[in-house]
Amino acid sequence: LIVTKKFKIIDEDFKLSCPTNSSGIINSDILCGSSKNSDSTAASDETGRGTRTKPFASIERATHEFNDRTKDYEIYIKGTASGFQTISSDVGNQDDSTYKANSIKLEPVPDPDNPGTESATLEGSSTGSGSVLTINTPLTVTIENLNITGGKKKDSTEVNGLGVRINAGTVKLGDGVKIYGNIGTYSGAYGGGVYVEAGARLFMYGTALIGVDKDTGTRPTGSGDASNYSTYGGGIYNAGSTWLGYDTEFHKTELTGGINCNASKSGGGAITSQGTDTSNAKLYISGTNICHNFSSSHGGGIFLKYTDLIIEDSLINDNCSGTTTDTDGGGISIWDKNYVTLENVEISENEATYGGGVSLGNSGIDTLNNTVIMKSGTIIKNNIARKNGGGVVIENTSTGNSNNFTMEGGFISGNQAVKNGGGIYNKSTLNLKGGTIGKTSTDEDWNKATDDSGKGGAIYQEGTCTMEGDIYVPFGYKERINDVYLSSDIKLTGDLT
Repeated sequence: LIVTKKFKIIDEDFKLSCPTNSSGIINSDILCGSSKNSDSTAASDETGRGTRTKPFASIERATHEFNDRTKDYEIYIKGTASGFQTISSDVGNQDDSTYKANSIKLEPVPDPDNPGTESATLEGSSTGSGSVLTINTPLTVTIENLNITGGKKKDSTEVNGLGVRINAGTVKLGDGVKIYGNIGTYSGAYGGGVYVEAGARLFMYGTALIGVDKDTGTRPTGSGDASNYSTYGGGIYNAGSTWLGYDTEFHKTELTGGINCNASKSGGGAITSQGTDTSNAKLYISGTNICHNFSSSHGGGIFLKYTDLIIEDSLINDNCSGTTTDTDGGGISIWDKNYVTLENVEISENEATYGGGVSLGNSGIDTLNNTVIMKSGTIIKNNIARKNGGGVVIENTSTGNSNNFTMEGGFISGNQAVKNGGGIYNKSTLNLKGGTIGKTSTDEDWNKATDDSGKGGAIYQEGTCTMEGDIYVPFGYKERINDVYLSSDIKLTGDLT
């Protein structure tokens, strides 16, 4: 509302500023929600004024009050705002934007008597399919201390991002955000908790949580007991740029919440990241927990296609890829044209048929070039493969393509494969340059092939393998316990130090 000649102040929550053009601009922190007003009437987009006593019913209506492209607006949620909410592309920071703002923040109504305890909820509709919050604005939207729940896909309606769908701009999920109870049982839902479109960005940090706390939650087995559920990416589906443990690009802020106890039907119990064959998606993970997630097929924790991924200082624990014969990547499943760097990461106690900890490719599906660099401080331990590759499986690819795994440091220990390659199963390209494959302190740290017909407790080698530097593979004292099985040669490409 721009007042050019005169104005009247009412006894509610508006703020007045006078810019250089001498027009009066009413710049308000605006409220919406479905809690009852002081006169016992419900919040309303028709009769509400966006104040504590008369809030709007929807976030979209609240944005219609924006009129200053230099202002960082706050929308306070009062109680529970029900229904499928939208921030439209009409909200921007250009002169021709219909509703003008510099940025938007969603948070509960402040409680001056109990600061820091505020909470409110965005809750999807009880009927139909839809995303709880769809963001189309190119602006930055920051969300704090809100519960986001009740997103659904239960019919053929296109719904991606059942909790939050980010179609444009930048979204920051900060302290106190909890995204849970978003379930897409009908096939074709991408992103149970959050969907990030190509060109959009997600930052997640602080106590923000997609799912439940890792210390109290348990691993689900499907849609019935998952915190969030979809076909791909139970927690997050990323087609753009996602930064976990960052508040801006390359500025780390630990994510103590994480992505836990989510599930997917086809891939990525916690996260699916998929770009295109001409443009990789970007996924950066630092100081993050990815625990207790489940996928019926690929990537109990993370499933990757056409993605550049850097993981640092994070935990990937107790994730599982199904119980069928061809599941892969209990912790991380890596398919087409990915480049992955692991540094100071613990990948532990995950389970799959192939590649309990990490899988490059799938034995039944031809995949394209993938590269994984395992750096110092990374530990791949105590993972289980029901067939091959307890710690890591490196599958063969078509002619002209290769799955490349390079170990520069760290430990691969305590992993088990029922068949072959307790530590590493290699049918493509393995480069050993540093670190230890085997016992670190106790006998439980040996890698093992547990079946009597199994081979290669430490390494099952059937592809191309090079060795140099300070790589260490201690012998586990008997067959199938940290031994090396050679179906093809290991080539020394430098001094062993």
